[in-house]
Amino acid sequence: MRNAYGFVNDNAFAWVQKLFGEGDAVTADQLILGLPLSPEHRLAFAIFERVAADLRPQYRFAKNRDGKLIFFDAAWYVFFKPENPEWPYAFENLCDSLNIDPTWARKRFERLIFDTIDK
Repeated sequence: MRNAYGFVNDNAFAWVQKLFGEGDAVTADQLILGLPLSPEHRLAFAIFERVAADLRPQYRFAKNRDGKLIFFDAAWYVFFKPENPEWPYAFENLCDSLNIDPTWARKRFERLIFDTIDK
């Protein structure tokens, strides 16, 4: 079931809001005010929603291989994957489509990981 913004998981959406609900992102007002997002923005946020969900502590501290792989795949995508301007779903390209600085976004994802550990 999707929430009012079209996101599948309200908890992951809250993580995306926490990540991009402040700063200079053009779509921050759309997130906060609930204005409609373009299909391209919805796709970019859906990818970030999935990444945020995969970076949760339940995967970071998973005891099984599958859980650990989920976390490490998401971390690799955000922090370690080489830039590929040809791939439309590259982290940098999604950030560009949302007018978000990739370095800023990476810091937000990093903060998200460590904020949830402290709580």
